Amino acid sequence: MMKGVLLSILAAGVLSLFSVVDCRAQDADSTATGDTLHVMMLLPLQLDQLDALDTVAADKAQINPASLPALHAYESLLLLADTLSQLGIHLLIEPVDFGRDSLASITRLNSLSATGQDIVLSFLPSAFNSSLTNASLRWNKPVYVFQSANPQFLCRSSLMRLMVPSNSTQIQLFATWLLSRFADGNFITITREQRREKDLASLFARVVDSISTDSGRVVRFVHTAKTWDGLKAKLKKQGSNILFVPTSDESFLTTLVNALSAYRNDYSITLCGLPTWEGFETIDVSALDSLNTHLFSGTHIDTEQVSSLAFRKAFIQVNHTDPLLQAYLAWDATLVALREQLTDLPVDFPAFAGPYNLLESAGDDCGYENKAIRVLRYSDFNLSPVN
Repeated sequence: MMKGVLLSILAAGVLSLFSVVDCRAQDADSTATGDTLHVMMLLPLQLDQLDALDTVAADKAQINPASLPALHAYESLLLLADTLSQLGIHLLIEPVDFGRDSLASITRLNSLSATGQDIVLSFLPSAFNSSLTNASLRWNKPVYVFQSANPQFLCRSSLMRLMVPSNSTQIQLFATWLLSRFADGNFITITREQRREKDLASLFARVVDSISTDSGRVVRFVHTAKTWDGLKAKLKKQGSNILFVPTSDESFLTTLVNALSAYRNDYSITLCGLPTWEGFETIDVSALDSLNTHLFSGTHIDTEQVSSLAFRKAFIQVNHTDPLLQAYLAWDATLVALREQLTDLPVDFPAFAGPYNLLESAGDDCGYENKAIRVLRYSDFNLSPVN
């Protein structure tokens, strides 16, 4: 086991500072004693599914692939507990397993006690956020969650913590950043007649129009024909053309990129899109590079950072597999909570999936949402942070 590897690297002072806005819940009855943090983890491990193999005795029990993200989150906290113990800080973890039955899971959640716990980390699907909000009030404990389409549920409990910006918040932050970078740009949204694409484009346009105090600042383009001539007519020769394309359709994006490639010598184009683009495999990366393509991400892991490399190496040596995103998220959230309890941590720990800027979602008595994203740009065939 790789005891002390992460701590030795941290102590060498080569890692970036881990900082977070203090969002301590003043009304929570914290049970932390000394340098100890009690963490309850709600994990959809689905361990009851292992019993299904009992009828074939010769088969080995196989972990359900859908439960691997939760398992990685748990393994990450075990690694963190080992690291913190060398600083005299005790991390006590209580994992709670949930199965596939949603009704049974909600019933269990409604009867679950958090007595003796300091915080609750939930890796349950976002459909459980409403039930978790009710539970946070009953427990009077901070509850950390990691996904949501919008932050509205946060205003039902000041104890909720959304560690990954909601989808709507990420769009708003991206639009704000682009306007600050391309203040005089010609903003154009490109969609098809699809509700999701048009909704995201409308949100993006509302933010840009509002900040620029120009209700017609963003030009809308809806692609309905086989030709892209209508788009060319909306491009301007002078200045930058900022094209926001909120699609997750790789085929549609490919046709657009091919069309724009014919214009790039005559127009200044900055192509902007969604985090899902990073996983596309058939797009010509050189074309994305030439179109000054920008994406945003609420969970970008910079795999070249010394801290990320150290964490990955330690995780692989212990668990014999690459850590999934949930492993980084669990590590980050626990350290955010620990800083609320112990403001004088002897080591500055890194934030892997950050940055983190936890702010009240919509005013007093609301929960907190991370309102920070990474903006990434294709350069030399790689995605690199630019903020």
